[in-house]
Amino acid sequence: MRGVFCLEAHRLFGNPHPGDALLAACAVEFLHAYSLVHDDLPALDDDQTRRGRPSCHIAFGEAGAILAGDALQAYAFEILARCSDAPPGNVLVALRLLARTAGSRQLVGGQVADLEAEHSGADRVKVLFIHERKTGALIAASLGIGATLAGCSREALDELMRSGGEIGLAFQIVDDLLDLTGSEEAVGKGLRKDVKKGKMTWPSCCGKAASRETARELVSTAIGRVKALGDAGYLEYLYRLVIDRVS
Repeated sequence: MRGVFCLEAHRLFGNPHPGDALLAACAVEFLHAYSLVHDDLPALDDDQTRRGRPSCHIAFGEAGAILAGDALQAYAFEILARCSDAPPGNVLVALRLLARTAGSRQLVGGQVADLEAEHSGADRVKVLFIHERKTGALIAASLGIGATLAGCSREALDELMRSGGEIGLAFQIVDDLLDLTGSEEAVGKGLRKDVKKGKMTWPSCCGKAASRETARELVSTAIGRVKALGDAGYLEYLYRLVIDRVS
């Protein structure tokens, strides 16, 4: 999904460097894959399945999973650095955006806060902090990287990434709901873990009905932003898929 967001953001601004956009889409997917491999490890979420198959550490051992994640993270930056059609300055901005997103202030920081919040009770401010970093940041960056390589304006980039943050938050809220009400066959990973581990989630803070409504509102706002930027319906379709995963 994040790779497709990157491609569609590049197309939104004219698709001037499609080869670079494809490299960037691969880069964000490699980074996301690394984060999932590490998140599934026993020291973190201890998930046995991912996308309907055994998690990496179940199939290849913990050492293999740690090394695979490390390799994927490094490869993400190597692939993005191969972009050669877009202006070098834009490639540098894209690299900086991916690096910032992957680090302590966003993806890793969100994961740390998620672990620290276990069994600490409901706190809407804290769960928003976690979701924005753990999930929202990489979705926003996927869009931002594609748009940056296309040479969009700073104002358009900011608005597009705001929409990505909103979609990322909606995506995580839906994930939290699916952990409570979904089926493992449909979702492709183990469920009912959040309550057992005392995870701080949007439903635990606000309830299921309010969480569904919040997700719908976030998607609606995000769609409004990309329509104003000239989206012909491609991003709107992808954004609606986020909420369509739960009734």
